[in-house]
Amino acid sequence: DYPIGKGVAVAAAADGTVVLAADHFYSGRTVMIDHGGGLTTMVFHLDQIATEAGAEIKRGERIGTVGESGRVTGPHLHFGARWHNQRIDASALLGDPSRLPGIGESASQQPAADVKAVKAAGKSATAEDDAGED
Repeated sequence: DYPIGKGVAVAAAADGTVVLAADHFYSGRTVMIDHGGGLTTMVFHLDQIATEAGAEIKRGERIGTVGESGRVTGPHLHFGARWHNQRIDASALLGDPSRLPGIGESASQQPAADVKAVKAAGKSATAEDDAGED
């Protein structure tokens, strides 16, 4: 979870197909994107959804705005990722894809550049994000 103000644009982390764009009780307005290769990302608690199921999207394309829909105590962005249905650290997807380790390579101990910028701005992920989806 990232404490970001209501109305801030949310962009797709990578190219893919929107598999879900709907309002749910707990996750609120939710967008899930299938990026292929077993990778799926999801954003929860949106104020507005700016895409629809079946849409082909590109990295950086606006998919909604930060909100406080669903079961929340205030506005924030929940950004999650799964690879082959296993939860992974979604923050690794926010930086330059060429910096991601290949299979069998050791992961860098440095966070991606975009995550550094978010943390420098005082908007770091919470412990809830480390535990997985809401």
